Amino acid sequence: MIENHQVSRRAGRAQGPVRPDVALLRRLPRSPNVVVLVDDVRSSTIRALGYGAGLFPRRLSGVHVRVNPRAAARLEDEWVRRLPGVLLTQIECAGGSVAESLRPLVASEAASDGPVVVVLPERRTPVFGALATGGSSGILRQLQDIPDTWVVTLAA
Repeated sequence: MIENHQVSRRAGRAQGPVRPDVALLRRLPRSPNVVVLVDDVRSSTIRALGYGAGLFPRRLSGVHVRVNPRAAARLEDEWVRRLPGVLLTQIECAGGSVAESLRPLVASEAASDGPVVVVLPERRTPVFGALATGGSSGILRQLQDIPDTWVVTLAA
């Protein structure tokens, strides 16, 4: 089962935190593992991690799908410096598709420890440009048959 929740902020709170969807919290059978798809350490990433933390997760981590090794190394350096308490997992990009690369990680988390909430930051970033056609819908197609998986798209 997969549900896609789009969460947006009110216009006057553009830089404020994004609060978790109460309806999603009620549907989760227990505290989830939260995976935030990242490609940089910007305010949208920080807000997505804050949203994930608001779900009271058992584990909160950033996941970066490596498309460019130099960019991945820069991300890791900045991540360690700015977010030392948050796990960053880097996975190789399989066949040029970020969505296909993400599937085995999410399936493994859901099978061993589910439920899993995948959070997509609110802005289009290089990692989303590398998604299979359809942007976040490419991720939804790849994850749609994984039990205990929810995808949250944070909208600007």
